[in-house]
Amino acid sequence: MRFYIPPNLQRDFTDSLNALGIDTVVNFDPLNVIKIRLDKVNYRTKGSIVSADEVVFAELTSNLKMGDYLQYKNETMLITQLKSDEFPKCLEFATTTCNTKFTITRYQTGTWDDNENVIIPEGDNPIATDFYCSTIFESFEFKVGTGQVGIVPTNQIISTCQYNTDTGNIVVGDTFIWMKQTYRVISLNYEQLDISGLYGLLSFNAEKVISDAA
Repeated sequence: MRFYIPPNLQRDFTDSLNALGIDTVVNFDPLNVIKIRLDKVNYRTKGSIVSADEVVFAELTSNLKMGDYLQYKNETMLITQLKSDEFPKCLEFATTTCNTKFTITRYQTGTWDDNENVIIPEGDNPIATDFYCSTIFESFEFKVGTGQVGIVPTNQIISTCQYNTDTGNIVVGDTFIWMKQTYRVISLNYEQLDISGLYGLLSFNAEKVISDAA
């Protein structure tokens, strides 16, 4: 059975997108600009916990994918859900605000070529540089112990970012600096990758490194 779609429904969507849509840069490429329509907008305020999810619409021809970054209104958003609608034909997706930008490093021993030129310097070398994340800070858990009962901080954060050739190199044990504190990646979640394994969302847990002197 085929459903009849009134031609004005598709035309109304296209007209509203052209008239009211926001010009949006995809994946930081100034040559890849599309129009999107927001159905809900949430604003992040300093020190408050506000849901940043938004329902967004775009033309099918925009070829967006889950994990794509969108830039508009001085915000960087990450597509976390995406589906194709039939009435009208369009892409409907949800986004979340990126509130952090990390550079992941890994300690590596130095390597040199036959002429003693440095190929990889010894020390913490960048694995993925300046990539945007949506991050939840300071997870808590319930603990019971001698003289201690209640909710205590775990010193962990949960971050979600675009999976790409750079972030795909992150492994457990890699580190990064945030707010002058060192964090170490303790787990990685690939459940939201496309079946091809080429794109999607990467989530990772990281724990604050507490020195013995602390």
